[in-house]
Amino acid sequence: MSDRRARELERAGRTGDLEAQAAALHERIRQGTLTPSRLSLAAFLGNSGARLAVPAGLCPHGPRGWCFDCRPIADSIRGLVLPEWNIDGKMGARVAIAACQVTWHILAPTHEKQNPPHRRSRRRRAEEGGNTGCEICDGLDEPRVAIVTAEAWVNCPCAWHLDAVEHSSQQLGETLHWWGFLAHTVRGAARKDGTTGARTYGLCAGVAATVEDGQEKLRKGFVNMLMAYALRDAP
Repeated sequence: MSDRRARELERAGRTGDLEAQAAALHERIRQGTLTPSRLSLAAFLGNSGARLAVPAGLCPHGPRGWCFDCRPIADSIRGLVLPEWNIDGKMGARVAIAACQVTWHILAPTHEKQNPPHRRSRRRRAEEGGNTGCEICDGLDEPRVAIVTAEAWVNCPCAWHLDAVEHSSQQLGETLHWWGFLAHTVRGAARKDGTTGARTYGLCAGVAATVEDGQEKLRKGFVNMLMAYALRDAP
């Protein structure tokens, strides 16, 4: 299949043609830009084209429900670290990073919407340094740094980036102790001890519940982030 044909399938897929989406995903596997395991992960997370493309058509919602939507959220998250998908040992860290990042994006805009001047003060802090004078604004900056350093470790799992994760976790205040589980999960992934990140998600869900529709926003954002990982170009 030519590159031109592959582009045609992608365009057709964007119109909602599921068969074209499945064919385009198969072509990506043939070209080496997508792995079968990540295709399977996308199917588990709910991508319709991927579900059509995988052998035996995984789920959706049969009597022995298999996919992310069929299980309690905690069971689904534990399922994300199946050996088939956790080839590099870092899926647990990806789960924790996605949960924390989405939660941060839920909390920060909500707080700033309720307190419009704080948006400007946060920008000023980014430009000039120092504190904003708001405990919530200043507290949200520390988790953001922890998330960025954790992502850097996932992309480059060297000792230097792991030290950065350790340092950022030490900066987190006691009132935000739940962010510390992000660093705990990354350290677990570095030790290859099978830490899943499920507890991190649970803690994030508890915090997201303080915002209207926060838990549903967390779930959707979480799935979207991992879907982007599943369907990005290899490796």
